Amino acid sequence: MYVLHLTILTGFLILGIISIPVKLPDNLGKDEIYLCPFYKMAARLYSVKSSMFPKTGPGKKRETSLVKKQLLMLNPAGNKHELVLSFKLKRFGKALFLVFGGNVLALAVCLSTMSAMPVRDGDMIVRNDYGGGDKTVTVDILADGERVLRKESLNVSERQYTEEEIQGQFSEIGELLEKQILGKNESLEVVCYDLDLVNSVEGYPVSVEWELSNYDVMNSDGQIITDNTVTGGTVLELTARMKYFSFSGEHHFQAVVYPPRPDSEESFIRHLKATIAEYENQTLSYEDSILPKEVDGRKITYETPDTVSSLWILAAILMLSVMIFKSSDQALATEIKKRDMQMMMDYPQIVSKLTLLIGAGMTIQAAVTKLASDYESRKAKSGMRYAYEELLLTVRQLKGGVSEGDAYVEFGNRCRVQKYVKLGALLSQNLKKGAGGLLETLEAEEHDAFEERKALARRLGEEAGTKLLAPMGIMLVIVMVIIIMPAFLSF
Repeated sequence: MYVLHLTILTGFLILGIISIPVKLPDNLGKDEIYLCPFYKMAARLYSVKSSMFPKTGPGKKRETSLVKKQLLMLNPAGNKHELVLSFKLKRFGKALFLVFGGNVLALAVCLSTMSAMPVRDGDMIVRNDYGGGDKTVTVDILADGERVLRKESLNVSERQYTEEEIQGQFSEIGELLEKQILGKNESLEVVCYDLDLVNSVEGYPVSVEWELSNYDVMNSDGQIITDNTVTGGTVLELTARMKYFSFSGEHHFQAVVYPPRPDSEESFIRHLKATIAEYENQTLSYEDSILPKEVDGRKITYETPDTVSSLWILAAILMLSVMIFKSSDQALATEIKKRDMQMMMDYPQIVSKLTLLIGAGMTIQAAVTKLASDYESRKAKSGMRYAYEELLLTVRQLKGGVSEGDAYVEFGNRCRVQKYVKLGALLSQNLKKGAGGLLETLEAEEHDAFEERKALARRLGEEAGTKLLAPMGIMLVIVMVIIIMPAFLSF
């Protein structure tokens, strides 16, 4: 069966290669990229069909005419020939895509089925290797070509050693065990550390059980019983009983067990724990639990473990301090920008009020004082405005005896915004030259300020729109996923 699938796949490959030069209508070239090769294949097949069968029946012409009318209803400004061609290529190309995808899937299933076939050469099933465990295969059984059992489960055991082979394995395992059970000991002739009595040996499907000649000096887990050991050593017979299915074997060897070495850290820790437990048992009736201060001649002290290192805390605090230091500069710069922006927003209103008050007959100082007092009365409700705060300070300076001209110039310099510097200079100059022409100058400044205010509002709106691009892009992606996913699932 896989030959058929490979043949179809080869046909698609050849057709795709000869269809590469084919040019598609513009609207198809903008369609899904993965479908374009299949549209080209469809165009190539249509051209071959047209050259071999140039004539069409009346029914075919009526169908084409109906399709053309429907397409023109949907696209009134479209080209009739291009619309019909695109419609046909889309329809045929998608069909080819489905055939190609289905064939690839069928080939994959066929190959996986062939690789998973349990029966080889008609009558053999491959066993798992030594120690690989049993496996179960499902087969249909036929007798004289007639299916007598369907989906029959057969249990196939792992491959087993013969008696001669396993006896040789037992000998190898016995020699390996003499080395593997040593643990921290250098040889079995001097055993002063616990032995590692393993239950199996890696690479061999054999289980191991242990038998000891003297359980007073060592238990079945290989741990030395210190109280029963002697300085001269105790000879211990160890027997490793190996088992493999119905076969069994033994390996005998000796070990000489000595008391744990005095300088052994493991022995000291064991003695330390035992001493602590002994002190605890002796002081059960006391109000406090007493701990030993000396064990085996070594001074013992106790500390509460640190959950978090103080150095880490210090490092974290230093890093946080640096971050706060750096961020404070940035925050200040940001606030200055906000302040300048707020002053620019308030400038047209201030100039307008000054023009109105001076035009009503007030002096410059009276007009400035009026603006400051009005702001002070509504400050609790409207909040702080930096430009008006500077006006308040200017009024206080005037009351304190500062000359009026110097106060206005200083007002502009404190604001640090070019428009306010110009306004301060304008008010100061008109005090020296006289009030003639001041009203006309302020009206012109008012007009310019409102024009600039409009431009600033437009710029802020554009910046706000730019900031909205990211969430709008995310929303666009979500909408595209919602639209495209059903199209993919429809295949």
